[in-house]
Amino acid sequence: MQIKHVVKKETELITLLTELGFSKDFSSELLRKKTNIKINGQVYGINYMLHPGDVVEIEIGDECSDIPVSIVNPEILFEDEYFLAVNKPRKLASIPTIAHYEDNLASRVKKHYEDTDQKCGIHIMNRLDYETAGVVVFSKNRFIANMAKKCEIHKVYEATVQGILKEKSGVIDRPILKVGNSKKRVIDESGKRAVTEYKVINETGKTSLVEFVLVTGRTHQIRIHMASINHSLIGDKLYGTGEGQFDLKCKHIDFVLPINGKDYSFDLR
Repeated sequence: MQIKHVVKKETELITLLTELGFSKDFSSELLRKKTNIKINGQVYGINYMLHPGDVVEIEIGDECSDIPVSIVNPEILFEDEYFLAVNKPRKLASIPTIAHYEDNLASRVKKHYEDTDQKCGIHIMNRLDYETAGVVVFSKNRFIANMAKKCEIHKVYEATVQGILKEKSGVIDRPILKVGNSKKRVIDESGKRAVTEYKVINETGKTSLVEFVLVTGRTHQIRIHMASINHSLIGDKLYGTGEGQFDLKCKHIDFVLPINGKDYSFDLR
């Protein structure tokens, strides 16, 4: 991947790299390789003084990952030189685990990279739980992955919950605490702040279809928050009765990438 930047003000090369989002270590690594950064087609040192109009070309090298390759292809929603967005099915691990080592979302993405001869790293922007479906975005190299960490990411989820909510929209602001080695979390004042916005989309009988916007991103946040107001998610065995089909999914993600100002938006089909 190549990044091209036209200098607008006099500055040192290392300062520009920092402003573009490169870490000090990554900048030094690129400069040590001698040919990865060129100014007006020439190679210069880290303290080179740039002038307005200079053209800086930065070549991000290929990456590879040692995770296993699945035999299953991912369902691709979007792809460009920076990102790959896929639709994660329910009951699929996001990354290799002991129980799901050979087939998981990351391994399916690696299969796609190998099938299309792309030497990309595996960098997940938004990991979803095993039971949760929907949009998952992968950055294609560690520079873009680090850049993406600085983005304000807007995520929208949807799920069916027990009962009919009295308030059709609102905000749940309750701290969540991890207790010991248990997978289950609890609402506790000593926990980390967690904020979920919700809006009822539809009501059918004794259930409600609800849309959620995550202001924070704690583990099991939606599930815990809805259970805390006595409207647990249908099919939630950990925080609810477990009855019915669990259908929590991430249906939308958007953010602006700082390096090019592009607005990325991904939706389920």
